[in-house]
Amino acid sequence: MYPLLLIQALVYVLFCAGCTPRLQEPSPADFFAASIMEDKAHFATHAHATAEYREAEKRYFETESARTRWRERKILSELLFIEQHTTSTSKILSFGNAEFSLQNDAAGNLQVLRRLKGNPTFQPIIQASNFRRDGSPAQVNKLAISSSGESVAAYIRSGESSLIVTFSTGQLRSHDLRGLGEIREMRWKDGKSLLLIANQNSRPASLYRLIPISSRGPQLIKSYLKEDQYLSFLSDDPNDTALKLESAHGEALLIPSSHSLLIREIGHSTKPLRFHHTWRGNEVFGVIGDRSTEIMMYSPSSAITKSLVSLPFEVISSRLNDDNLILISRNTSNGNQLLSTFHLKELQIRDFPASFHELSRLSFAVGPHKNPDSLTILEHNPCYLEPKEVAFDLNRMHLNSDRGREINSCIVRREWAKSKDSTSIPLSIARLDKPMRQIVLEIYAAYGKEIGRDSLRPLLPILRREIDVGYCHARGGGYLGHHWHRAAVKGDKYRALEDLEACIQRLRENGYESIVLRGRSAGATLALLAANNDSKITAVIAEHPLTNVIEAIRDKVPHYRREQREWGVDTDALRAISPFHALTPKTAVNYYFRVSENDSLIPSDSQLQFIARLRSMKHPQSKLLVDWSDTGTHLGEQTSIDESRAHARTLSFIATTLMSK
Repeated sequence: MYPLLLIQALVYVLFCAGCTPRLQEPSPADFFAASIMEDKAHFATHAHATAEYREAEKRYFETESARTRWRERKILSELLFIEQHTTSTSKILSFGNAEFSLQNDAAGNLQVLRRLKGNPTFQPIIQASNFRRDGSPAQVNKLAISSSGESVAAYIRSGESSLIVTFSTGQLRSHDLRGLGEIREMRWKDGKSLLLIANQNSRPASLYRLIPISSRGPQLIKSYLKEDQYLSFLSDDPNDTALKLESAHGEALLIPSSHSLLIREIGHSTKPLRFHHTWRGNEVFGVIGDRSTEIMMYSPSSAITKSLVSLPFEVISSRLNDDNLILISRNTSNGNQLLSTFHLKELQIRDFPASFHELSRLSFAVGPHKNPDSLTILEHNPCYLEPKEVAFDLNRMHLNSDRGREINSCIVRREWAKSKDSTSIPLSIARLDKPMRQIVLEIYAAYGKEIGRDSLRPLLPILRREIDVGYCHARGGGYLGHHWHRAAVKGDKYRALEDLEACIQRLRENGYESIVLRGRSAGATLALLAANNDSKITAVIAEHPLTNVIEAIRDKVPHYRREQREWGVDTDALRAISPFHALTPKTAVNYYFRVSENDSLIPSDSQLQFIARLRSMKHPQSKLLVDWSDTGTHLGEQTSIDESRAHARTLSFIATTLMSK
C-alpha cells in the first residue's frame, strides 16, 4: 500500500508542476504593495521603495511563470520555427550593390553583416560586443544605411555611455555622444554625412550632422528649444532626409542642404504633411486634408509653391520611381488600402484595379529601386506567416505575388460595432475556419496611428489553441484617416474608450464568452480603463502602458507638448481617462504587464506606481503578473531572440488564462 501511495504522490508532484496556479492565492508582493500604498507619497519620492517593490514583483513573476514554463517553451519553439522557416525580405536589406543582415552572435549581441552582390557569404562589419563599457551589455538602438550601401551607422548604448559607430569608405569608427542626450532618429545624407535628431532630457530636439571621416564630433545644425515644437523625419523612406517641424501653429517642411549646415524652410501648413521627394531639383510633398491629399511642388529657382493635384483619398506612404509617384492610400469609408500612381510630368493619376485583404497593411520594401518599371510592395496580414512580397509592374499595372506563406484555413472577417454616438466602428477578426468562443482583442487608437505591424506577428500559436484575434479600429487611431484621428483627441478622447466598449459588446453579441484585451502604450491605457468598467473582461495585457495621463502632459516629461495636443490639458477631464486616477477595480480581471527599465517615453517608476496601487486594490481572485525587463525599451527588447521570448511569455499567459476557463 505504501509504495502505491508514494507513486501517486510522485505523479501528483510531477504533473502539478505545470498546473495553473489557483487565482485566490495571495502573492508575497500583495502585502508589500499594501504597506506602500498606505503612504503613497513615500512610494513616489523614495527610490529605494520603488526598487524594493520592483524586486518583489520580479521574484513573484519568476515563481508564478515557473509553473507554466513548459507552455512558454513550447510556444517559443513554435515562434522560432516559424522565424527559421520563413524568408521575409525584412531579414535581408538590399541597398545599392550590397545586402545586409542583422543577426545575434552566440552571446546574444546584435551584429550587422554585409555581403556584396555576387558574394555568397555575409561578413560582420559592426559587432556591438566590441563596444561594451564598464562591463555592461552593448545594445544597438538605431541603425541607418545609406542608399548606396557603402555607409552604415549604428547607435549603441552600453551602461551610461552612448556612441555612434560608423562603417564608411571601408573604415570602422566610433564617435562619442557625450552631452548630446538620446538619439531619436538618424539618416544618411548622400552617404557622406549622418543627420541626427537628439533629445536632451525633456527639451525638444536638436539637429546635428556627423561626418565620419572628420575628427570632429557631431556638429549642431539647428537647435529647436521652443517648448511647442517637435522635430522628426517626414518620410518613411530611409533615404529621404526632409524634416517636419510640428508646433501649435502647424507643420513646416525643412530641407537640409547637401553642402553646408543650412536648412531651407518651406512655409507652414495648418494641415499634416505626409511625404516628400526631390524630383528634378524640385521638392514634392503631400498635405493631408479631410479625406483628401493635395500634392504640392516647391521650385527653389522661383521660390514658388504650387498645387499639382488634389486626390480624393488619403496617402499613407509613397515612393518615387523616375517620373512616377507610387502611392499607398486608404479608403476612408472602410479602411482598405489601395495602390495608385501619379505621373509628375503628365499630371495623371492611375488607380490600380486590385483589392487586398481587409486587414492587410502595405509597405514598400526597404532599399533603392533602380528599375523604373517595377516596384516591390510588402503585404502584411495576420493570416500570413511572413509579409507577402508583391512585384508591382507600373506599365501593365499588374501584381505578381512571389512569396508569402499563409496560415491554412485562416480568414479575416470585418464587423461593424455601433458606438454610443451611433458611429460605426470597424472591427476585424482573424480566425481559423470556425469561430471560437474566446478572443484576444487588440487596441491602440491614439496619435493617428493604426495598430502597428508588430501586432500582426505570427498568430499561429494562438490560433491553433482555438483562440481568435480581433482588432478594434477605434477613433483616435488612423484606420479611416486623419478625420478618424481628430474625432478622438483632447476633450473628445473619451470616444476612443466608448468605441472599444462597443467592439467588446459586438464580440459578445457574436458569441464570444472570454475576451482578453491587449494594448501597447496608449492602447494599454484604453484596455485598462475598459477592464476597470467591465466586470466580464477575462484579462488585460498591458505592454509599456501609459497609466498616468496627467503626468504625461507635464513639462518634466519628454515631448509633453505633443502629448498635450493629443490628450488636452483639462486635468478634470483627464482624470476620467487616466487609469491611475480612475482606478476602482471590483472584478476578478487578470493582469499581465510588460515594463522596461529603459523606457524613455513612459518612466518605469510611473508604471510601477500604478501596478502597486492596482495590486493593493484588486479583487482577491485577480491574478497580476509583471514581466520586467532590465534591457528593453518602450519598443520592446533589443534583440530578436529576447523579444521572441517575451512574446512567448505573453502568449503563454493568454493561453493559460483562457484554457483554464
